[in-house]
Amino acid sequence: MFDFEHQIRQWRRGISIRLPIHSDAVAELEDHLREAVQRHVQNGMTQEAAWTKAMEELGSPDSIMIEFNKLPGYAVYRWWPARIVMGTYFIVALLASSFIVSRLLKGKIDTLLALHVLTITLGYTAVFSISAIAAWSVLSRAVRGWSDTETEVLRRTTWYITVSALVLTMLGMALGGFWVYSQTGQYWAWNPKEIGGVTLVAWNALVLVLLNRRKNERIGMVLGLMGSALVTLCWFGPIFAASGALHGQRGSDIPIRVAVIEVASLLALLSLVCLPAGHVRYRR
Repeated sequence: MFDFEHQIRQWRRGISIRLPIHSDAVAELEDHLREAVQRHVQNGMTQEAAWTKAMEELGSPDSIMIEFNKLPGYAVYRWWPARIVMGTYFIVALLASSFIVSRLLKGKIDTLLALHVLTITLGYTAVFSISAIAAWSVLSRAVRGWSDTETEVLRRTTWYITVSALVLTMLGMALGGFWVYSQTGQYWAWNPKEIGGVTLVAWNALVLVLLNRRKNERIGMVLGLMGSALVTLCWFGPIFAASGALHGQRGSDIPIRVAVIEVASLLALLSLVCLPAGHVRYRR
């Protein structure tokens, strides 16, 4: 027996995967499809024949996808993962700015150092936000499949945030160099924090080059995940090393545990990247 609602659910699932940033358009297309089926039934067709006729009139999901895949420049802001991550990043930026400004007003930090800390914090956090989008993308691809639209939106989102991370990190390093010069008379001291900053600048530049040359979802996902591990090493590694936490002092197991958890999570996500899209999707 023909199940109209089951066919609608199957169609909606397929078209939603192909048009991940056009949920409003999917709802409108579904309304048109229902109206067409109802109209054909009223004209004497069986529901199954009406469904076949309506699908022919609407077009296949792949042909619809081709039309909608002509992405406008603002497509990134219609992708929910990008909205959530960028919104979270904006809140983090406000909190970091408020904290640093409060310390500046209390005289606990000078202006140059405050600007250095703020820009470095925002630059490094931007790399973490890319990793969050990459992790979501890996899980979504494994469970519900993937589309060319999502590949392009992921690439654009990663590109925009990486450019921000690169500019902020470079600015933070320059400000830090001027602050060090005001304290010691030299711009560069070859300490682990400075080397970490240079490493992240080089990494962000590499990410931009690879995103331009290879438009593949796996590239964006792997780069995003690896960025998280790298920024953790460059940001927190020098802090733990300077505090003696890596040299057998009290609390030395904390960074080790964090590192183990992050490496395990990274390997698990990277293993999912290697699987075909939709491989772990639930099937009845």
